Amino acid sequence: MRVVRNIDVALLALSQAGDQYAYGAEASPSDENPYAFDCSELVEWVCARLDVDPRVPDGSWLQFQHCESLGTDVSVTRGLGTLGALLFWFDGNPMGPSRPKGAHVAISLGDGRTIEARSSKYGVNVFGPEGRSWTHAALIPGVEY
Repeated sequence: MRVVRNIDVALLALSQAGDQYAYGAEASPSDENPYAFDCSELVEWVCARLDVDPRVPDGSWLQFQHCESLGTDVSVTRGLGTLGALLFWFDGNPMGPSRPKGAHVAISLGDGRTIEARSSKYGVNVFGPEGRSWTHAALIPGVEY
């Protein structure tokens, strides 16, 4: 079994910096260099490319539910300081049966910055902590931190 490390997650996500953002984008794990992602698709694609087991679902709220159900949710402070952790923002309860109206996920670079598919204005890029208000964080199950 292949060991997936947190640095692998961050480096693969960083390799997509400069790509376009497209809400609802789907990227095949067999595609080495997709041109567009939405926030949760970037996380799902990175994990699928690295063969993370258990498989990470699509959808930021489903990703948080996946992590929480496997006991890998952590404080936002810990997530901000952990390379490869997931940072989430929800405007409602992510544990409900449907996506909160506002939902987003990013990959922590461990120093307050993130790599994420942020919006059609910003695309996939590295962003600083200014003006961010993360509500949840988690480590990816199956990744070694």
